[in-house]
Amino acid sequence: MKKNPNARMVLTLASMAIASAAFGYPDDIVVHKSNGSSPFKTELSKTSRITFQGSSMMIKEAGGPAVSIPLRDIDRIVFDLSTSSSEEMESNLTEELKFIVERKKVKLISVSGGDVELFVFDAAGHQVGAVSSKGETEYDFTDKEAGVYILTSAGKSIKYLNK
Repeated sequence: MKKNPNARMVLTLASMAIASAAFGYPDDIVVHKSNGSSPFKTELSKTSRITFQGSSMMIKEAGGPAVSIPLRDIDRIVFDLSTSSSEEMESNLTEELKFIVERKKVKLISVSGGDVELFVFDAAGHQVGAVSSKGETEYDFTDKEAGVYILTSAGKSIKYLNK
């Protein structure tokens, strides 16, 4: 059986938004490394893009250089928010941005009516969709394959499980 180098990457995803509200921590993404080195931590509001390129994960902070972390060194990743298609939930990702899950439909609403963008990546890090609009936008997972997706908007990273 052929080994997949990405199979060693374990994604442990937690709802940092709830922890932030409860304990006053900033919204962070933390990448814990299996090679014993210190975890990489960045504030989500400063993160402009998370991409998977070849066998590396690239984290780009606004106004800063991209950080490349080999997938083989990643033990777990903690995201800002975790949800699934079996849920109906609502969360304020920022003061400006409301995130709503209605089972297979994900909505982003700008509180002020401004432009909103949602980027959708599969678990391999390939962009599979993007939607944008003024005031509100929606992405429908009804016809999408079951699996883990990473949604990004306004510097926030969300793990969405499509069941």
